[in-house]
Amino acid sequence: LLLLLAASIACVCAITDAEYDAVKNTLLKEMSNHHDFTTEQLFHDLATDLGLASAAQSLYPGSPTAKDGYKAIYKRLCQLSKDKSATEEQKSTIVKLEAFMKNIGLVG
Repeated sequence: LLLLLAASIACVCAITDAEYDAVKNTLLKEMSNHHDFTTEQLFHDLATDLGLASAAQSLYPGSPTAKDGYKAIYKRLCQLSKDKSATEEQKSTIVKLEAFMKNIGLVG
């Protein structure tokens, strides 16, 4: 039972290929000089790809609860960056997106 519980906890934090691709694409898109989307749209898509439905619902222009959505994404990114199964490249990319979110004031 303890092994099963430990395995299920590990699954919550382990990064999937889809999650990593979403993080990588978000970072690349936001850093590009030519884009036609808002930060809310971009992070809405990231929240959706990370399985954070309630965070995604709060991310739209003018949302009074957008900060909560960004915090949920940031919390998930922190979990993923500490995942022991993640490669150094994955961790580095995730940490860059975490730093970006802090630098532009999405999270405190």
